[in-house]
Amino acid sequence: MIHAWTSQPYLIDAVRTLFDLTTKIVDGKVEQSEENSRTEPSTQLPDLVTIYIRSMKERLDWFSRWVTQCSSSPELISLQHG
Repeated sequence: MIHAWTSQPYLIDAVRTLFDLTTKIVDGKVEQSEENSRTEPSTQLPDLVTIYIRSMKERLDWFSRWVTQCSSSPELISLQHG
C-alpha cells in the first residue's frame, strides 16, 4: 500500500484525469504557448501511470480481501442463502 488513502475511488479517478489531461498536452491536443510546456508534462507520465496502476492494484486487493472475509462470515453466508 502506498498510503491508506491511495486506493480511494475518488483519488484513482483524479489520477486518471491527470494522466488523460497530461497525455492531451503531450500529444499537442491542448494549445500550449511555450515548447517546454510539453516537455515538462511528458516527464510526469511515468509517475502518473505508476501511481494509477498501484492504486488500482491496492483497490483490487482490498476487494479481494473483503470478498474473502465475507465468504467466511457465517452471518453473511446465512443472508446469502437465506
